[in-house]
Amino acid sequence: MNVLGAAGAPVDVAGLFLNLAVGCLGCAVVLALVLLGLQLALARSLMGGVPRFQQKRFVDRLRAEAFADPVRVVGTLSGNNAGAYLHHLWAGARGDTGSAAAQVAHGGAAATKRFEPVMQQSWPEEPLTAKPVPVGGGWSLVVVSLPPPERNHETWFVGIAMPTVAMSGASTGHDAGAARPAVRFFQLDKWGGNRDTDFVEHTTAGRELTYNVGTDKTVEAFAAAVAEKLHARPPRHARAAG
Repeated sequence: MNVLGAAGAPVDVAGLFLNLAVGCLGCAVVLALVLLGLQLALARSLMGGVPRFQQKRFVDRLRAEAFADPVRVVGTLSGNNAGAYLHHLWAGARGDTGSAAAQVAHGGAAATKRFEPVMQQSWPEEPLTAKPVPVGGGWSLVVVSLPPPERNHETWFVGIAMPTVAMSGASTGHDAGAARPAVRFFQLDKWGGNRDTDFVEHTTAGRELTYNVGTDKTVEAFAAAVAEKLHARPPRHARAAG
């Protein structure tokens, strides 16, 4: 269909609409590609901030056991069986990772490829270690050293603290339920931005307290930061006695 243009020249209306349609389709394709690129970039960015699953599960397992029976866990980590106990937790985390990877594989090759960096399974190159660190103030602290983290939110150290009075009665038996409210659980995680570590605490109520500070990547510096928080709040046993 032709009509007369402003200068009297014929205009192909059908061709005009076809060109507009093709142009709009081209814009839509370009927009879709841009959005896809943004989504992929966002996915890469988000995955870049995700810790490896095995490392996270190890800390989760340790925290769960510490909150369930803190006197037993702190006592074990302070003694000769610490290495074997930590190896047992690491093996459990490794099994969790294998199960999670199998679930991801159900999503197809693309999902497997996307999550591959965080689904790596490994054994530590060096034995996992723990040691008690004196902090005073009525507290007993044990610090667990993990393999050096590679990704943000992976953990350098875990600190588990209990009132010393609770630990002193461990050899004659203890009430795990009574001890639970007193346990304190701290982590030093790998971080980005204006500092390279992040000092956090997890509570038995399921809260994560981020103090917006870091420490040097040494047991001594981490223990000093833990001690500062412990001394700011006396042990529950001590407060109850007062």
